[in-house]
Amino acid sequence: MKRAAGLLIAAAVGFAPPGSAQETTLFHFHPVAVPSANAFPQLGLRFHLQQRAPYEARVTSARELVLVAAAGFDGSRSASLTAWAPLLGPGWRLRARAEAARDARYGWFGLGNDTGKDDDLVTDDAPHWYRVRHTRYSAGAEVTRRIRGPLHVAAGGGVARTEWTGLPGATLFEGSFPGGVDEDDATGRLALVWDTRDREYGGPRRGLLLEAGVLAGTGGDGYTRTWGDLRGWLPAGGRVVLAGRLVAADLGGEPTLDARALVPVWEGEITALGGIASHRGVDQPRWLGTGLLLANVEARVEVVDRGDYGGLSLVAFADGGRVFEGEGLRVTLEDWHFGGGAGVVARLWRRNTASLTVAGGGEGVEVLLGGGWMF
Repeated sequence: MKRAAGLLIAAAVGFAPPGSAQETTLFHFHPVAVPSANAFPQLGLRFHLQQRAPYEARVTSARELVLVAAAGFDGSRSASLTAWAPLLGPGWRLRARAEAARDARYGWFGLGNDTGKDDDLVTDDAPHWYRVRHTRYSAGAEVTRRIRGPLHVAAGGGVARTEWTGLPGATLFEGSFPGGVDEDDATGRLALVWDTRDREYGGPRRGLLLEAGVLAGTGGDGYTRTWGDLRGWLPAGGRVVLAGRLVAADLGGEPTLDARALVPVWEGEITALGGIASHRGVDQPRWLGTGLLLANVEARVEVVDRGDYGGLSLVAFADGGRVFEGEGLRVTLEDWHFGGGAGVVARLWRRNTASLTVAGGGEGVEVLLGGGWMF
């Protein structure tokens, strides 16, 4: 049975050398809470088929397949299948993902950096004034090749269909887009990555991750994207790690709404601006635009350390950023939106993490349950 499971995962994400340590294959499943935009997390199950990496590796899985299915109390639901092979072969790694997700309370405040929020507009006749139903079906893959030392090149592509649909009652979105918006998109991207992290599981303790990329998409009337992403981790005492991230991204052409909301990064994406992946003190997403500047800083303090069995950390953070719409991206600190907060991150075994944060950004308090570290 174990051998058959190993052959199944190898067929999906590549083959391991016979007799290697990567042949240790595990299957496990457990309940999971999936973050849902501006709502109580979705509850579901996570199924994980894994080939273990050598113990001394930067990752805990050589290859893995992860299936997650969840549903919320407000009509939100999601299902995803992710294949990740960070040890696909010498110098090679792969990530592929297919997902169908509906956020029934996605944020919509208009386009631009100066959109307002007036809670008096949320009434019994318009309870969803700043909300829209956001449904997205997507599939994509990214292959990474190490060039030399910590320098890598990553190439990927994907397809997506996004449906923006108004909710019952009067809404700001329906006022701008009566009948909703349907968007189809196909993308291809290329990025250079400089990666000196000491590890990829449980939160890095030292190192840099620098990425610069370009993307072309067919959505709208066609568009292009450029982005840069710098992340760093620095130990500051026995159990303290300082972490920071800077992101700059810009769109050209006639991009979709979905392209404004999602910024691709290496083996993932950022929802901007607002929410658990970018600005924890405001709704997801609070501001949308063709350009983005984003900064996050964190102080992480490990208060319980039980080695491979798990641990508990406290985190204090500050998030800030701004978007650009109808103007080109420029480096500036004017009109930034700042917020901050604190939380706890629990680690079970070497890899599994969960976070609970409380943050504010001038528009109320956000309590967020997430899958671990923001970056």
